[in-house]
Amino acid sequence: MDGAKLVLYAFLVTWSCDTGAYAIGRWLGRTRPWAAISPRKSLEGSAGGLAAAVIGAFAGAHTFMHSLGHAVAAPLDALAIGLAVGVCGQVGDLVESLLKRDSESGDSSDLIPGHGGVLDRFDSLYFGAPIVYYYLKIVVFQVP
Repeated sequence: MDGAKLVLYAFLVTWSCDTGAYAIGRWLGRTRPWAAISPRKSLEGSAGGLAAAVIGAFAGAHTFMHSLGHAVAAPLDALAIGLAVGVCGQVGDLVESLLKRDSESGDSSDLIPGHGGVLDRFDSLYFGAPIVYYYLKIVVFQVP
C-alpha cells in the first residue's frame, strides 16, 4: 500500500508540471525558444509547469506521505522534488518531441484527443519518476 502512494506521488508531481505548463503556456505563452523542437512550447509555460510541479510536490507530500508513519518528504524535500521533476519532466517532454520530429511524426497517435498521443501522457514521467524514486531512496529513506 505504501508503494502505491509513492507511485501516485510521482504521477501527481509530474502531471502537475504537464498541466501547469499547458495551462500557463496557453494563457500567457509568447516566448518560444524551442520552436524547432516543439513549436507550441513556451518559456512562460515552462515556468508555469515548474511552479505547478512544486505545488504538486507539496500537495502530494501532505496527502500521500503523512500516512506512512514517519516524516517523509519534509518541506525542503518537497521543494527539491518539485524543482527537479519540474525541470527533468520538461526535458523528457522535449526529448519525446525531438524524437517525433526526427521520425517526421507530429503525433504518435490520436487515441487521446488534444494530445500528441499516449506518449505525451508519459514522456515527462520517463524522466520525472526516476528523480522521485532516487530522491526518496537516497535522501529521504537513506537506503544505500
